[in-house]
Amino acid sequence: MPETVTKSAKYIFLDIVGFTHNRSVEAQTDLIEVLNRVVLDAVSMHGVDEENRILLPTGDGIVWCF
Repeated sequence: MPETVTKSAKYIFLDIVGFTHNRSVEAQTDLIEVLNRVVLDAVSMHGVDEENRILLPTGDGIVWCF
């Protein structure tokens, strides 16, 4: 029987409140681009390598697991 390996995981949930309220599709797209840029900049700044992270975009939010 193989040995069980456990690892710690941390989750960060981000969501843009009121994402669609009175916003055009173009404005929503701009917000998503900003959200993705902020998250990727934070990942890069803290040196989290690709094998130790999972990013799941969810439209107006994102879950960051590392």
